[in-house]
Amino acid sequence: EDLNARLQSKDEQISKLLEFNKELQKRLSDESAHREDATEGFQKHMLALREELENKFTEDLNARLQSKDEQISKLLEFNKELQKRLSDESAHREDATEGFQKHMLALREELENKFTEDLNARL
Repeated sequence: EDLNARLQSKDEQISKLLEFNKELQKRLSDESAHREDATEGFQKHMLALREELENKFTEDLNARLQSKDEQISKLLEFNKELQKRLSDESAHREDATEGFQKHMLALREELENKFTEDLNARL
């Protein structure tokens, strides 16, 4: 009887160990599934973060490009204004030079006439 009791005790131990083994396998399976879910969730999160960063980077680049376009536009407008002012100044300088030359010719003619009159008066 002692052997039967010991045998029955060992069978119970084996049964409990098999039951515990099943529980461990179930927990391992649950943990693996949870890890896969966590990994998948992490990957989705990282993809979303990457997309967000790419979008932000693209927005920043577009804003910088727009700012550069505006700067170029302002510089081109300023360039036009400078060219107009240069053209106006050149025309004014030409007018002034022409006026100065006419004035100098008139003055020369006046001095020559005066000199001629003085010479004639002396003679």
